[in-house]
Amino acid sequence: MKSIKGLTVIFVISVLLIPNAHAAHENAVDSAWLVTPVEVDGDITYSNEWSDANSIDFVLGTNYGRSPPFLETKFWVKNDQTHIFFLVCIKYEYINYDLRDKAYLYYVIPDDSRNIIFSDKTVTGQLGDTYDLFNYDGTTWQHDLDGGGENDVQGMGHFDGIFYWFEIKKTLNSQDGLDWDLSFGDTYGYADSPIDTEEHLCLGLHDQSEDYDMQAFIQITISSPEARNIIPVGGTVEDIPEMEIIKPILLRVLVCSTIIVLATMLARYIK
Repeated sequence: MKSIKGLTVIFVISVLLIPNAHAAHENAVDSAWLVTPVEVDGDITYSNEWSDANSIDFVLGTNYGRSPPFLETKFWVKNDQTHIFFLVCIKYEYINYDLRDKAYLYYVIPDDSRNIIFSDKTVTGQLGDTYDLFNYDGTTWQHDLDGGGENDVQGMGHFDGIFYWFEIKKTLNSQDGLDWDLSFGDTYGYADSPIDTEEHLCLGLHDQSEDYDMQAFIQITISSPEARNIIPVGGTVEDIPEMEIIKPILLRVLVCSTIIVLATMLARYIK
């Protein structure tokens, strides 16, 4: 009986010490800290231009990724102190290629009744035409320029016969009140359905000739300056300070020790 009480106490303390968290997102990626500058020209300009970025593979589809046609997609992301950079590679049938097709990323915050509290959309065409949009009403968007803001998007794309490539650059916070405000270390995009009341972060391709969208919900965690020594997935190798490796181990030891001490004290109190 005493052992059961002890196990119960340990379980309760463990739950209390673990912070609340959202369920893991299927298309989650951590932005890497920018090491190599990006030339926003819609192509991988030099071999290591995106080697310092983290990436994720998923599929775009109609009905927010649930229905065909499905497009194999690879998405890279990195940021520095002021901007976030995206590289999007989408496998696409040559016969359906259209120079007017565009890539976009939108961020929407709904309330509990699914009314839109905030919205921001970044659109990039293949010839360098970009659009910075806000004030989504469920059907249409408004240009930031019409709302007293600026176009804070740079981008370009091209089609190489097999893949669409889009490079996009946008400010983390333009401070014009119309764009997203992304902070170091924070995570954005928890929705995985259009009816979710959590914030939506959605990557898409607009097929101009067919006049429909192929999309997928994603989640991004913004990198912080402290992460500049972390090796990105498939990226360049940099030295990591020894203390950065030891700190997580020490933290786990401290948490476990705290649980044991508190459990022992409570077990004695229960007696």
